[in-house]
Amino acid sequence: MTTKVSASANLSDLSAEMTLPTGYTFLATEPSTKPISGDSVRWRLKAPVGSHSNERDIRVQVTGKNSAGETVPPVVSTMQIRAEARAQLELTPEIVSPAGAQSGKLSVNQEFTLRATLRNRGAATATVARVALLAGETGITVQEPFEQALNLDPVTRTGYVEWHATAPASATPIHDLTFNVISLETLDQGALALTGFRIFAPMGAQDRTLSTEQKFTLSGSATWFRAANITAQLVLPEGAGFVPEDPLTQPLTGVSGQEFYWDVTAPANAIDSAMFKIVLTANDESNSNLTLGPISDSLKIRLVKRASLLFTAKISSPAAATDGIVSLGQSFQVTAMLENLGEAETAGRDSLVIALPEGYDLDRNVDTSWAKRTTTIAGMRVATWQILAPDITTTNQSIAVTLLDPPDDINTGADALVVDQDLRQRLNISTEARKLSVQNETLSRRSPVSRGQTSITIAQLNLSDPGAGSTSSAIVVTSLRFYVRTRQGKNIPPGALFKTLRLIDADQPEKIYGELALTPADQSNPVQLALLADSVEVSFGPPRRVVLQADLAEADTTKSFMIAFDESNDVAAIDKDSRKPIDVIDENNRTGNAFQINSAISVLFDAELTSFYNYPNPFRPPETNSGAEGTRFLYNLSQDSPVEFKIFTLLGELVWEKTF
Repeated sequence: MTTKVSASANLSDLSAEMTLPTGYTFLATEPSTKPISGDSVRWRLKAPVGSHSNERDIRVQVTGKNSAGETVPPVVSTMQIRAEARAQLELTPEIVSPAGAQSGKLSVNQEFTLRATLRNRGAATATVARVALLAGETGITVQEPFEQALNLDPVTRTGYVEWHATAPASATPIHDLTFNVISLETLDQGALALTGFRIFAPMGAQDRTLSTEQKFTLSGSATWFRAANITAQLVLPEGAGFVPEDPLTQPLTGVSGQEFYWDVTAPANAIDSAMFKIVLTANDESNSNLTLGPISDSLKIRLVKRASLLFTAKISSPAAATDGIVSLGQSFQVTAMLENLGEAETAGRDSLVIALPEGYDLDRNVDTSWAKRTTTIAGMRVATWQILAPDITTTNQSIAVTLLDPPDDINTGADALVVDQDLRQRLNISTEARKLSVQNETLSRRSPVSRGQTSITIAQLNLSDPGAGSTSSAIVVTSLRFYVRTRQGKNIPPGALFKTLRLIDADQPEKIYGELALTPADQSNPVQLALLADSVEVSFGPPRRVVLQADLAEADTTKSFMIAFDESNDVAAIDKDSRKPIDVIDENNRTGNAFQINSAISVLFDAELTSFYNYPNPFRPPETNSGAEGTRFLYNLSQDSPVEFKIFTLLGELVWEKTF
């Protein structure tokens, strides 16, 4: 404790005696009376162990002699003192942001914020401390000095400092960061502290990542002791284009702990790093010439391109329906997509609804909801509806998909921007009746066939879809039904004539689409030939060529036969996607009972050559064939026409010819 003394020049032998209250003592051999040298005298004292709230007096008496050597009356000065519980400091270090780094596990080059909070758990008043960060072998770098001053709020007795740090560029093992309180002082003057500089709103921006053109609120808190004329100034990132909506400098006229705010609008361009700064200044309450501060804090933010949604809709399946033309009764899928073209993520729910033209409905076997929320698939928000087309032909109709409620921009908490504000998508839709055309192809040569012969061609059919486009659904032939008849049109029991019937591919005979084994007991006419599932498909392009093939029985006496399709239902066909039956027409565009296809007539002979009357020499029949003058050729013409008849040897030599 120091006592200042001012004495006139004629005084000498000045001394000062200190008298202490109960509980206070002098340190070591410190005497209570000391000579005064110069203008002051100092004692080293020790406070009592316990605190006391009532003030006690420390008394100092100064004596001296005048020029005559006489002791002058003493001068007494008294100072009141109170003992408080000593300061008990608690230092708490932590990683405050981002949340994922608070465990201490960081990504390489990751930015994060360290904070050291100092609390005085005791009663002694302390206002200023210095805290040091020791990075050790961690490899981190910081923007602020490793040693910083910290102001303790005189009311809460708490203060903190922060370091904006960056992790090293390569992975490191675990190392410790060390925080030390270097000094603690009590100042006999006003004090000023700045805390809580942060993004106050919206909540999605509090991680310091904002969207372009976003409005946000910055806030801070000031605490002070014996301070006046307190002002807070916001310093914007230079040239970045941030626009404040409040004055940059604000006077603080409330009580210690007052919060202050600025509303700011972000620019349209993304910025990887922008630094905001708050500067706090004041004057000492008792000495207006004494400036407190400036106290400053900074806040680094990242500005990303705001969420921007491209809203589209399309018919997504089946492939044949993507051109907007579907088959009667076909089930097809409509998909709506929200693609985020920005960098800011989207959050929260959205809502879309579909409206269908007359005759269309949701496919109730799959879908029952008109309004949908999207699910995220490969980073894109997607909603789908399964639609059922009507059973009648329609043209020039449209399906409407409306975005009722977009998702939020995660940073702004408001609806994400939709490109061109296009909240409704329309899809053109039409239905068409599919038709299968069946044409009987005339075989180039119809030679007689022998009984018991196998794999003979009895008919060849060309199947086509006259209205198909490149994206049309395929037609599937599921079965054939046909009659077996004589030349005169009389039905023949199929089991008496055939052992096996099969449908094969004309160009790849090894492909068998359906096969039916018959016995003599099979008398039912017409014959029903079922085909393998989805084996015979007819689509856009050249006709599908199929062959009806037979293995003949040996014991039958039939001389000739043909097969006949009497109505369009004899060829069963469906749309591959909708699985609905479709119309079938013949080459003359006839359908229903008018549909008619007949194969060429097949003539049967016995397998033994001796059954031929002119065997072994067709030009000189055997004598047993009395009356025969040569070989007879029998043929039938559908109409009168010229005939050219030629006979060749096996070597290609012309033997005989006639024209009539």
